[in-house]
Amino acid sequence: MIEKTEKVFERTQYVFTTDYTNVLIADISIVISLLLLTLFWKEQRTLMLVGALLYGGFTALWHFPPGLMSY
Repeated sequence: MIEKTEKVFERTQYVFTTDYTNVLIADISIVISLLLLTLFWKEQRTLMLVGALLYGGFTALWHFPPGLMSY
């Protein structure tokens, strides 16, 4: 009896990803500029600090959502 060799076809699946590193760098630079404004603009110090903390917090949640990294 002659055995036939079976060819196994493997499916290759490509995953499309987008690099958002430039957006993260832009967000970090916005937070840094708001923090620098808190040092020099005394009349708006509290507002700028709150804005920087809110923007920084939402930036961290957007770029590193909970459950993204597993330990």
